[in-house]
Amino acid sequence: MSSLTGLILEHVKTKTPVQADGTCLIHPIPRPDYYILHDHVDLREKIGGGAFGDVHIGLLKHADGTVSEVAIKKLKGQMTKRERSGFMKVNFPGLVN
Repeated sequence: MSSLTGLILEHVKTKTPVQADGTCLIHPIPRPDYYILHDHVDLREKIGGGAFGDVHIGLLKHADGTVSEVAIKKLKGQMTKRERSGFMKVNFPGLVN
């Protein structure tokens, strides 16, 4: 296969197992466009920080090949799902959710 998408579609079409236990792909769920992959982010210098983590300047590579300079918040330590959810709802001037 020339791509991951092609491989997935082939497994769905042929019902070829993807696991030794016979698990087959029936209904693939595509990744939403708003998901940002680690491979698309280039973390640069630290510009600040706080109780929850550090803020870095970075580059974001878009699907169309363009690159944008962005601020990246990198969380410190472990947070529960509830803490992360609350943190993501916090709004600040200039923050894009």
